[in-house]
Amino acid sequence: MMVRMPNGYSVEFPIIRNNLFNNNTTENLGTFNRRKGICIFVYCDGKTYISKSRKVVKALKKAGYRKENGLYIPLTKKSVILDQDLRKIWE
Repeated sequence: MMVRMPNGYSVEFPIIRNNLFNNNTTENLGTFNRRKGICIFVYCDGKTYISKSRKVVKALKKAGYRKENGLYIPLTKKSVILDQDLRKIWE
């Protein structure tokens, strides 16, 4: 997902080359982070998911996911999804 950041640069998420947001490493499997009502988590299939649902954090904790403050959460500042169809779904 391409996101325009507040500084004007476009960034693709997930950032696979970054140590703190590498959804291909086993240490991030089963982790989540939450900020400003947005939750991001790395599922057991290695894919990274993002949600605005309050129920997700509760379900993740119940499933044994651990909070990882190092996981960057896109869309918590003034960043914008560039794909208009995805943006409509998100908003």
